[in-house]
Amino acid sequence: MVSHDSAGRLWGMPMEHSRDAWRPGMPIHLMAPPGRRMRSTELITWHYGGLDDDDVVHVDGTRGYGGWVPNDEKHRYILRVTSRSRTWFDLTRSLPLDWAVAQADHLLRIPREQFERRTRPYATRESLEHLLRRCRGRAGAKRGRKILSFARVGADSPAETRCRLAFRFGRLPEPELNARHLADDGSVVAQTDFTFRKFGVVVEYDGAVHFEGDAAQRGQRRTIRLRGLGLIDLHLFRDDLPRPIPGESDESVMRRLATCPAVTVVAEELRRQGWRR
Repeated sequence: MVSHDSAGRLWGMPMEHSRDAWRPGMPIHLMAPPGRRMRSTELITWHYGGLDDDDVVHVDGTRGYGGWVPNDEKHRYILRVTSRSRTWFDLTRSLPLDWAVAQADHLLRIPREQFERRTRPYATRESLEHLLRRCRGRAGAKRGRKILSFARVGADSPAETRCRLAFRFGRLPEPELNARHLADDGSVVAQTDFTFRKFGVVVEYDGAVHFEGDAAQRGQRRTIRLRGLGLIDLHLFRDDLPRPIPGESDESVMRRLATCPAVTVVAEELRRQGWRR
């Protein structure tokens, strides 16, 4: 059974950079039933755990390896993989707090049908709570409940999750996530990552995609439209968030996010608009 990091990569779940893609020398992670003892090697890391039927998904393992697809059934094969939700649970023990929350946000977010060809989230809060109850007493269950308590529907990327957590740990007001801003005629002017509506401040995290092609030009035009609505448009960048540290404690993650430049930039503008902690 493909599990843990390998299942996370297969599903495209967000993970810190050191683990987000397979690289030469990285082992494949597999899971065996309790009671069996398999020997881990440099190529395979074995894990052990009981799985319910809902924890297992059968996928076409042929696609995705070098783009080769056989033209006859004889050479096709099926992979048994832990489900997205079970993979999240298994990874909660080893991922830094912010990245484990990013995975939960990834499962909970409402997809955009025009881009993703799906209308339902990968999981609901209720289904993840049910998974945690089912896994009560197992290693990782307590931390899983803590991580889920930080999760929210609305973040579209790991960077947005990490910004949101930074605002929370830095004790800023709770923003709306990916809120739409409308003109007088009801048309959509923009959708922004974070909206502090009471203070007239919106915040956008600008990753690499915001500088491709004409994205920067479109972003500038959007800023002008937002100003026309009386909103202050702030932009955050990669260096405004702390770099991930593998194996970092939850307390360190929370402390570094709470004091990072993203919090400083947004807090200063909120204060200018009348916010007081």
